[in-house]
Amino acid sequence: EESEETRVELFDYFDVGAGEEDAVEKVRRLFFANFSVSSSQEGEGEEDPASVDRLISLSYSEGMQGPELVNDYYSWSVSDYKEALVGRAEQALDNSIARNEKRMDAQIDAYEADVDARITRMREADEIKIKELVDSLNAEKKAIKSFREKRIRDLEEAERIASMMGIEKPTTPIDLGGQSSERDIIYTGINSQSGLPLYFMGTDALSSEREVVESNLENDVKNAEIIRIEKQIEEVRNNRQIEALEQRKENSPFVEEYNKMVQENIMMRANIVNVDDIRVAEVIHWAYQPSQPDSPRKALILALSLVLGGMVGLFLVFVVRMLHSVKGYREAKV
Repeated sequence: EESEETRVELFDYFDVGAGEEDAVEKVRRLFFANFSVSSSQEGEGEEDPASVDRLISLSYSEGMQGPELVNDYYSWSVSDYKEALVGRAEQALDNSIARNEKRMDAQIDAYEADVDARITRMREADEIKIKELVDSLNAEKKAIKSFREKRIRDLEEAERIASMMGIEKPTTPIDLGGQSSERDIIYTGINSQSGLPLYFMGTDALSSEREVVESNLENDVKNAEIIRIEKQIEEVRNNRQIEALEQRKENSPFVEEYNKMVQENIMMRANIVNVDDIRVAEVIHWAYQPSQPDSPRKALILALSLVLGGMVGLFLVFVVRMLHSVKGYREAKV
């Protein structure tokens, strides 16, 4: 399809007004009826499209700038074809980039969905872990309370024994005067501090300790295990991984496939296709004005006229004589 500029040039060559609609069709018929492209390798087997030589020829009347027209047409065709190739290459790059961008959006959407699922799973796991830790914490506190209640019962029992034995102040078996200091005596329910039964502490000390333990029976107390469990509960409640995932403003740096396609798009955008870098064809010989016209050949026409004229004259003489012979034969028969 010719551009407007090409049409004007053709009008100049064919001396046809560019403003007439029928002039376009006239130029098209005149040009393509006399324009031909042939292969110089015809009859030599299968052609190689990459290296075949083509011959462009144009039959034109006297006074037309035929060689200039062929050369200009060739230059325009090559230029137009190169631009078409560049356009196709750029379109292919644009299509590839657009496909990558759609896939990149899909990658981000899939990653965000995966992050949401991970957060949900981690929250559920944290809730289960917290409940387990709370159960352990309650069990530990219950064990401490049970220990206090047992201690109160032990103190009450020791206090009654001490009262019955008349022990008011802390004492030892030797002080009571009923035991030998040289014998090893084993007591049950001993005090952890002195190794003696609790009632040797005396009623005063036992009563004081019992009152203190009773007053603290419902109060919270923190031992090493409770402190450890409470620390774990706080850590699970403040899950920094979930916090980091929720505070992300951009997920693309964490999607490997997304980043690969970003690099691919950058590389494709760097592929600048230049018309000058495309080699479509190479001119072996530019069109030139022939030394003599291909047609009409006056000498050949004259020779052919003489030969054909003589042949026609002989034929007419033969026909005339044949007619006379037929007429004489008919008269003689009558």
